[in-house]
Amino acid sequence: MILNIAPLVGAIIGIFLGLFVWLSKGFGNNKRARFLLLAIIFMNVHSLVEAYLFYTHQYIDWLGLSYLNHHLYGAFFLLFTQALFKLKINVKLWTSVIIAYTVLRVMILFSVDDLAEEQTQMDANTFIIFMDYFLSLTINLVLLFLSFKQIQKFTFAVKLNGQQYINYAWLKSLLLAAAIAYAILLI
Repeated sequence: MILNIAPLVGAIIGIFLGLFVWLSKGFGNNKRARFLLLAIIFMNVHSLVEAYLFYTHQYIDWLGLSYLNHHLYGAFFLLFTQALFKLKINVKLWTSVIIAYTVLRVMILFSVDDLAEEQTQMDANTFIIFMDYFLSLTINLVLLFLSFKQIQKFTFAVKLNGQQYINYAWLKSLLLAAAIAYAILLI
């Protein structure tokens, strides 16, 4: 019973959090950081809504789409830290790598879906999906670690004022929690 309700409660909290971020002035004129944080929040809301529909056995056509975008969390966190603190990273390089990986991932997963109808290919498909999940989690961990390292470099180079220190402490704890969650998923 709690498994049925928990994703719905998380999705409702996520919607309110998204509205708070959207309406707050905490980011000033930094619309890029606000957009990226909203994208992260609403990707999580989408995953929670899908989990709720799955647990309550309400199958719809787009059930499973959150699996296709879970590899983007690390990239969005990296771009969010870059936008929030105006750090220097090669955005074009990371964007092209993520787009290429997304296209490759979608092509492989759709070919697995086509092969899944044949019973003889089921073991190979399970292995491909497991490796895709493992690789996505690893990429997210690497990008979260890179975000964390970029933030640490930032604090040594510049003296933070009050609001910047609050942003830094909040983001540092958020990145640490996300990295721990992804590391637990890898185990």
